[in-house]
Amino acid sequence: MKPSREEKGCIQYTLHQDTDKAGTFVFYEKWKSQKDVEAHIETPHYQQYRQQTELLIESRAVHRLQEVR
Repeated sequence: MKPSREEKGCIQYTLHQDTDKAGTFVFYEKWKSQKDVEAHIETPHYQQYRQQTELLIESRAVHRLQEVR
């Protein structure tokens, strides 16, 4: 997580574990722009994470959210 947190445009990058469903984890990420997210996905550390966890993940869902004020 540290390399992602140090990337340009990263505002928040935290990992959460579901307290009711063992083995369920959620990354909450907040980026300054879509361009920063796209750059993040291309980084070597992100590509390594995806490769190393591919066989461990049962399902993956991405939710793009907009803060309501």
